[in-house]
Amino acid sequence: MRNRKWLIPLLILSTLILLTVLLYQLPPIQDRLAWRIDNVRAKIKYALNPPEEAIFIPQTTGTMVNIIVEQTLQAMTPSITPTPTSPPATFTPTNAGPTNTQIPTQPPTLTPTPIPEKVVLNGIIHEFQKWNNCGPANLSMALSYWDWQGDQRDTAAFLKPNQRDKNVMPYEMIAYVNEMTELKALWRPGGDLEMLKELIAAGFPVIIEKGFEGPGFDGWMGHYELL
Repeated sequence: MRNRKWLIPLLILSTLILLTVLLYQLPPIQDRLAWRIDNVRAKIKYALNPPEEAIFIPQTTGTMVNIIVEQTLQAMTPSITPTPTSPPATFTPTNAGPTNTQIPTQPPTLTPTPIPEKVVLNGIIHEFQKWNNCGPANLSMALSYWDWQGDQRDTAAFLKPNQRDKNVMPYEMIAYVNEMTELKALWRPGGDLEMLKELIAAGFPVIIEKGFEGPGFDGWMGHYELL
């Protein structure tokens, strides 16, 4: 009788846990709870192992450094290559006479097309970003401009198969486009506002990476944005 007395509460508890796990797999519920669970997990982790108490001890790699320095110096040392000497030129007199002098023509000058005051790239399907999913969301929106069929769940499965992965590098997004689609993408550092205007005016959506420093955390936080 005592065993049966505890059996019913255990079955009820097990059923509730199973239902909770199944309900959490639903995207609407997971989107609302995932960031809260990550926040609680991070607080517990930092409470048990505060970052300021972690001591970094650099490893000594003197031998490897010496090898790298020696190889670099050898690569930078110029090598002397003997050049063959040519025989002295001989002068052959020619009969003087009238010559036709050609007047060089000036090459045509290229006039850049002026950038319009306003450009709108139609056809981009907007998506609301999921938790820590700015890279996959912006990439899927950019691909939708080229009639790509998919959403940020497809790009996230490649870019961050681990849901707890909060970082996506630019080269990872380039790899997805070049390897998983029929399109091609390029990643270039630098650039300026005029270059962005020219690319958009030419019909190319651009993903840029920006950063900010907000209250409640130290350091720089990156974020992707589709133009």
